[in-house]
Amino acid sequence: MTSAAQNGTTHSSVSGVAGTAVTTMFQGFNTFTGAACGSVLNGATGSLGAQQRCDYKVCYSYDDLRSALEMSAAVGVDFVEGSVDVKTNFLRTLNLTTNSVVIAVYANRITSSVSANDVRLQPRHPSDLNAFFQAFGDSYVSQLVTGAEYIALYVFYAQSQSEQMSIGGQLQGKQITDGGALTENIQTALSSLSEFIDCRQTFSQMITGFSSLALPDPSNIVTFATQTFATATPDLPAVISYATSGYEDVPGIIAFSPVVATRNLFLGYTGQQGLSDQLAALSLLNNQTVLLKQCYSTYGYTGDVELQKKAGQIQIDLTSIGSLIQKILADPTQTYSSQSYASLGYGTPQLNVELSRPVVWGGDGGATAYADVTPASVYQETRLTALQVHGGAYVDNLITTYEAAGSAPVTIEHGGGGGSPGVPYSFDVDEFITGVNGWYGGYVNQLGFTTTKGSIAPFPPTPKSAPNAISWTVPSGWVFLGFQGHYGSYLDQCIPVICQFGPAIWSDTPAQGA
Repeated sequence: MTSAAQNGTTHSSVSGVAGTAVTTMFQGFNTFTGAACGSVLNGATGSLGAQQRCDYKVCYSYDDLRSALEMSAAVGVDFVEGSVDVKTNFLRTLNLTTNSVVIAVYANRITSSVSANDVRLQPRHPSDLNAFFQAFGDSYVSQLVTGAEYIALYVFYAQSQSEQMSIGGQLQGKQITDGGALTENIQTALSSLSEFIDCRQTFSQMITGFSSLALPDPSNIVTFATQTFATATPDLPAVISYATSGYEDVPGIIAFSPVVATRNLFLGYTGQQGLSDQLAALSLLNNQTVLLKQCYSTYGYTGDVELQKKAGQIQIDLTSIGSLIQKILADPTQTYSSQSYASLGYGTPQLNVELSRPVVWGGDGGATAYADVTPASVYQETRLTALQVHGGAYVDNLITTYEAAGSAPVTIEHGGGGGSPGVPYSFDVDEFITGVNGWYGGYVNQLGFTTTKGSIAPFPPTPKSAPNAISWTVPSGWVFLGFQGHYGSYLDQCIPVICQFGPAIWSDTPAQGA
């Protein structure tokens, strides 16, 4: 498998027991861990008639995403640590949150698809039900599709249902509907996502079934999926989807109803949510709190006591549900009951940040407007990592480099190509600008900076005289983010953008699974 994921946050999960991957028909299967077990069945198979796909879908829930990727087994096992399923582990690296929106590009190449049409129990097997479960699980593999898959996921970490709906509207405006064929127009829209959706986002992709087929550049996804991948023959076919059936319908099986009852409690039954739904909801909620805490850490904010308290309760609930799953794994023949978890009634936390542009240096000229940072930049943990001033009589160019969590640095130029270069300055991870000094008139003539760890000498050193001095300090409780203004051949206008945090805003909508 070749894979690439462009975010590096830490996911949450419930500790489990690593198992065996599904590889063959009639393998035993443990629904509670998503792992294959020993085989106690044999039988005949027939063609399943699975269809090859090459399309995209926009997913507004975790269940939508699993369906789009033709994923198998119970949703809850995705959050039990130790999973051996390739797609499950791929999704876990994304650290999806409660209101995430995902554009899933999916293509497959099928080499075999079979289903069971005659199942027979092998004559020798344990007569004790729990011993049977420990050896062979609660179900068996009844359908198996092998071949190759290509998956590309664009993830937008919406913080609320209203933001989720807004993103959906923006996608519709770019002709990215709920799903459909991969076309050149779709590629154009996908390539411009970061330009029209101002939200924390990541891009990840993976391939299975090939030993050396390289992942494409994001600008070439549609061509790759519809041509390169679609015409290639898998040289290392893998299981791309499977389905399972419970042992209770196998002729001659021992009394299986206690395990069936526990499975129903875990998966949900007749419209009722199960333990796996609660586990998924808790894990997605926990991922959102982790993102906010990481954002606070990036900017040094420590004032959200309520988030810390609720995050602690989420961990308590995850530990509780994990303990229950461990008991079930030890003996699913016993009677268990559903539980309530306090944190599932919290709703979801949304970053509460105020941006301010307190002063303006320079004039109103300059044909090109710039705004390096937005409120979404804060959620993306964007910070200024490098700075350099070019100039002579005026500041010809202000060159800044920003880096967001899990993304490559982005360098932005504000001005023309003239002027001598000043000394480049690189910021430490925990270093921020605390003050700006210099001169300005109709243009910005000179800029110098102080930081939490040092200073950047004013440049250019001998600018043309200007009527207005710059002597500004970042207010207490605020953090410097970046710059805004206008430029042409020179830096016409420069505005500092700062932010201040408040405790997270919690939505009134309980998490799914409550």
